[in-house]
Amino acid sequence: MKIRLIKISLLGILFACSQTQKAIPEKKMDKVMASPKVTGNFNYQLQDLSGIYRLSRNIYRKNGKVYFESELLNPSKTQEVLEKSQIVLKQVNRNGRDILIPLVSQFTSWINKQKHFSQIKINTKKKVYEVYTEPENQTVEERFVGGDWICPFSLLPECLGLSKLVEQGARGKWVERDVWLMWDMHPYQQKFYENISPSMFTRAKLIFEGTKDGYYQVTAEVSEQSISLLFTPAFRFEKMIWVAQGLSLTLQ
Repeated sequence: MKIRLIKISLLGILFACSQTQKAIPEKKMDKVMASPKVTGNFNYQLQDLSGIYRLSRNIYRKNGKVYFESELLNPSKTQEVLEKSQIVLKQVNRNGRDILIPLVSQFTSWINKQKHFSQIKINTKKKVYEVYTEPENQTVEERFVGGDWICPFSLLPECLGLSKLVEQGARGKWVERDVWLMWDMHPYQQKFYENISPSMFTRAKLIFEGTKDGYYQVTAEVSEQSISLLFTPAFRFEKMIWVAQGLSLTLQ
């Protein structure tokens, strides 16, 4: 049985998205235009085909950087830690656009009772990311990719919040946008997710779908699969659904 990642995931229930969706009118939206709650401690229920788990996520700012920590816990075994992740991002505003740059990430998981560890660290002088893994005890280099929006996969909902893309979509400022996602558990992503790219970076398309059942919806198309992310009218991330993987994540 595979233990799934602390990653963006949601229920293996068919999520019907065929209805026509409309953006909230500007006047109504202004009433709920409070800054979205991105930083803080959040608890989620993660469900996949192997069971139900508790996912603890903490995100905060310090010294101009964004820090993210998460743990996947098995509630049936005295909160046994199954997976954990730490990520540091740099966020800068350049010409009115929020630029996200992953600086370092660490991912630990136990696959078939064997510890697997991945550290991805930026090396600006060489313009590469250095990827160190265990139990292989080896380091490989991955070249930079172009673009000003590079988000670690584990942080996709938070990246949308940090860069205020949901708010901008609600104001009609964008409908589709091509971005880069970084598999921050690389090179182990294919041990957890089926039919996805083996490369550390993958191109993704973000689509602002308008509103559905009281939520703003953003769809991320990744490796020919769709991930639905739902946000409240106050732009707080609440749910994510990845039907192709049979995964769900719900704010508690």
